[in-house]
Amino acid sequence: MFEDYVYDGEAINKSVLHVAILRIKQQLGKINIENVTNSGYVLKPYSGE
Repeated sequence: MFEDYVYDGEAINKSVLHVAILRIKQQLGKINIENVTNSGYVLKPYSGE
């Protein structure tokens, strides 16, 4: 889904996706983005840990 939306369906490697997720995490601040194995990512409220 991320490839389709951001990269217009162009195939990307995992490192490109990882950097994109890190940038999103930095910009969202109080949102926690968790990786769900074999499913994708989930947005959750920041727990303050």
